Amino acid sequence: MKRLINFILASVICSSALGQRAMGFRGNFDNPGNFLSPDIRTPDVLWKYRTDGQIFSSPVVYDGVLFIGSNDKCMYALNALTSELLWKFEANGRIKSSPAVDETTVYFGAFDSTLYAVDRRTGLEKWHFRTRSEGFHRAINLFGLNTGNIRQIDPWDFYFSSPVIDGNRLYVGSGDSSIYCFDKNLGTKLWEYKTRGVVHSSPAIGNGMVYCGSWDSKMYAFDALSGKIKWEYQAGIDTAYNCFVGFQASPVLYDGVLYCGSRDAAMYALDANSGKLIWRTYDPGMSWFPSSVAVRGDYLYTGSSDARKFYCFNRKNGYIEYYKNTWSYTFSSPALTDNAAYIGSANGRIYCFELSSGNLNWAIQSDASRTSLFVDAYGKENKRFYSDMYDYGTGWENTKHVERLCSSNGAVFSSPFVANGIIYYGATDGFIYAIQNSSGGTPVPACKFLTADTKSTPAGCELTYATKRNIEVTIRIVSYKDGKYSRIKDLFTGHRESGVYSQPWDKTDKDGKPVNDGVYFFELILDDFGRFIQVK
Repeated sequence: MKRLINFILASVICSSALGQRAMGFRGNFDNPGNFLSPDIRTPDVLWKYRTDGQIFSSPVVYDGVLFIGSNDKCMYALNALTSELLWKFEANGRIKSSPAVDETTVYFGAFDSTLYAVDRRTGLEKWHFRTRSEGFHRAINLFGLNTGNIRQIDPWDFYFSSPVIDGNRLYVGSGDSSIYCFDKNLGTKLWEYKTRGVVHSSPAIGNGMVYCGSWDSKMYAFDALSGKIKWEYQAGIDTAYNCFVGFQASPVLYDGVLYCGSRDAAMYALDANSGKLIWRTYDPGMSWFPSSVAVRGDYLYTGSSDARKFYCFNRKNGYIEYYKNTWSYTFSSPALTDNAAYIGSANGRIYCFELSSGNLNWAIQSDASRTSLFVDAYGKENKRFYSDMYDYGTGWENTKHVERLCSSNGAVFSSPFVANGIIYYGATDGFIYAIQNSSGGTPVPACKFLTADTKSTPAGCELTYATKRNIEVTIRIVSYKDGKYSRIKDLFTGHRESGVYSQPWDKTDKDGKPVNDGVYFFELILDDFGRFIQVK
């Protein structure tokens, strides 16, 4: 049974939104993750609102109203400035997708296998469409754990596909393995394509085509009107652990190229017209990329799961520019403002990184993370408790442990939305948070390095770098071939005072043998920050 709860006809929601573009997961549909908003430099909690369930859904702010789903089965509409409840709509299942919003309607999916369309102003249902089923990715002996030949639910399959609006059409994936196109006004199905895995990736649209990934490890491209398949790209598969497989992240279309990370531990750049591979780069630690990218200029920004990092990639060649530790699983997708990126982590933090340098500007906690046994005061994982995750050796115990982690940490799997200088996101402690700039607060710390560059020398090459702080430094040589980084030689590990330093490399490997021609980088690690500087 569905019902509308607590409807308040507030002036903020009745104001006209004519002319405002449709919005959805991570903002506008043309270049998601980018927000026209000043940087939040000194964060302060403007308000928080408690729902009755964990939140994995990401918020959307439209015409002064915040819309977000919760595991309590409700879609909420709140005044974005005051958190006043305007209405909430109760479905028959958890809402783990993010809403899409236009002038008149809010669209979202729920665990009851139903896509809903409700009136944006009143929360009253307009139509619904029931798919064949909704569910999670499953595999036998998932993660190499004994599941007794039962197809175990993947406990890290946190999200459902979020709908995307294009004109009078609505596109969305489903746990029944299909990608759907609907008439957004009538709820009529216009076409459907069935893949071979659950579809929890959210579509991207452009140039008359629709792109979406599936847990069958394929990226698909369709004609947006007819649903005719244009191309499909097969990413990696995993028959050993059954977990390095599938597109959980959502693709982003930018300048004729489709960018998306995969759980096969690779970031992909595909030609949007043909589906041909432009480049593929693997996480150096072979970690999933469940976070959807944000694109700004020549760079991609994203998070990784087990590597517990925020990454910056060069979008032209796939090289990693820098990385910064987030100390826990990072499934949240980044939101970008002028020179800052905001991204959530499973340790209950939202991190703010400076785009140009990768420097950590600040981090702010969810309420639950302050008393969690799983993380310390800095957000670093308590290995004693995390080790329980695989001690039991069964898939079911693994699932229960992930649930404990989420509940205890107040994990931020929700992706931030920024509007009018305010950051909005949800957490698994059930709260919706709004973070604004404070008038005071701690100033942003100085960058940990000033410059870093390489040059050729008669003996090989040399890295020159400058630091602003006393810091622990590690320098190594890595090669890049076929999208993979390989460790070649360790050059230095130790403490450095503030100053300018140089580090030579004679172009030999760890055994003193000359290296072959190829692409090599100095990997400069300063505490928990790493940067790759290509050898000239």
